[in-house]
Amino acid sequence: MLVIFLAIQMLGDKLMRKMFNIPKEYVNSHHRRAVWAIKILNTMMLMVIIIKGWILFTVIIGGYLVVSLFSSIFIDYYYGREEKRHYLSISSAIVGLLSLILFLFYIS
Repeated sequence: MLVIFLAIQMLGDKLMRKMFNIPKEYVNSHHRRAVWAIKILNTMMLMVIIIKGWILFTVIIGGYLVVSLFSSIFIDYYYGREEKRHYLSISSAIVGLLSLILFLFYIS
């Protein structure tokens, strides 16, 4: 199931890059640093959530998803506004949320 979701995510990413002619590389070194900083912070937040046992609380998981999605969208909008990189983040968020909803229906 996870492989299918990742394949759909990669297909959506490739489609958006082709549609809006978005390059794969970072805009500049500050963009690369900001993206990696957000990835590290999101990973650390997820580790804290797992260690503290908050994984059962829907509100905390929802908050984590909102923070990680909006931080990614904001960084891509700030650094790659001319290249429309934020479209890539928004489409990735939509596909991810749809995948999460499908997964929740699948396991219930």
